[in-house]
Parts: sequence; C-alpha cells; structure tokens
Amino acid sequence: PKLPRTLNASIEAFATSDFCAEAFGEAFRDNYAESRRAEQAAFDAWQASHITDFEWQRYFVS
Repeated sequence: PKLPRTLNASIEAFATSDFCAEAFGEAFRDNYAESRRAEQAAFDAWQASHITDFEWQRYFVS
C-alpha cells in the first residue's frame, strides 16, 4: 500500500488499521490516534494565526 501523503491521512490510516489494533491493542490505537488528532488540531490553530516563513518569502519579500 502507498504511504499517506499528509499527517491527517496518516492519523486516519493508523486509527482504522486492524494491524495496529492487533499489534498494540484497540485501546492504545484509539487513544493514540485521538491524541494525534488533538496535536494536529493545535498545530492547525497555531498555523491559522501565524505567517509562515514560506508565506513571508513568497508574498512579502519576493
């Protein structure tokens, strides 16, 4: 299978993986996936309120 191209897609692939449920247990898989969703949400909120270096260079410097 192809690797997910985004962190969100990776989280969802992990969260729905039967392999991960068998390897780590369903409780761990589900709790870990939820913690990564929260981490991604925190990053998305931060990113929405900041100008990245890429945006600065692309839209203000160039």
